[in-house]
Amino acid sequence: MTGELTRPRLTKKRCLADNSHTGLPARFFWMLLGVSVLLTGCSTRLFGTSDPFAENDLVGIWQAEYENIWAYDSRIGQVVDVLGTETLTLRPDGTYSQVYDDHMGNVKTVDGKSWYMDETNIVHLEKGMWPQLGPELAAIFEEQMLGGVQSFDGRDLPLNAGEAYLWVNSLGDGELEMFHLPTGDHSQKVVRFHKVQEQS
Repeated sequence: MTGELTRPRLTKKRCLADNSHTGLPARFFWMLLGVSVLLTGCSTRLFGTSDPFAENDLVGIWQAEYENIWAYDSRIGQVVDVLGTETLTLRPDGTYSQVYDDHMGNVKTVDGKSWYMDETNIVHLEKGMWPQLGPELAAIFEEQMLGGVQSFDGRDLPLNAGEAYLWVNSLGDGELEMFHLPTGDHSQKVVRFHKVQEQS
C-alpha cells in the first residue's frame, strides 16, 4: 500500500469554544473538559506534501518519549503528568508489540495483535494502547468503553472500535515519523515516534 502524505500543522484547533466553568465544581469541570474533547474529537487539517512510501517501510522498532503531556484523573481529583517511554515494534508478519513504561515501575504490554496501514496512512493497532490519555481514560479506552470519534483530516475514527490509531508522515529521503493522533488541547504535545531500529 502506498500513499502521499501531508505534514501536520503544529498548532491545534480548539474543540471547545468556551472553557468557562463558573458555578461548576472544579473536579467536575476538568473531567467534563477532558471527556468532551475526546468524545467530540478535533478536526486536524494537514498541509504540505511528502514522498510516497509503502506499508513495509514501517516495519521495525519505533520509540516515543512522553514529555509535557497531562490528563485529568477523577479518581484522585487532580491533573497528572503523563510520562514514560513507548516502544512499538511493527513486524513484517502483520503483528506488533507495544510496550509503555511510565518510569515509575509500571510497564504495560500488548503483543501478538495485528496491525495495518490504511489508504489514508493511518496505522491501526488491534487492541492497542493510547497512553497519552492518562491512566484513567486510557483504561476506559482499552475496555472499548470510550464513546465518540477522533476526527482527523475529514475522517471520523471510532474510539470504541478496539483499535489505537497512529498517523505516519514522510520527512523525505526515506525518513518517516509516526505519532498518536491528537486528542485536543488537553494534551499539550503530540506523541511522536521515531524509528530506532530496522527489522527484516
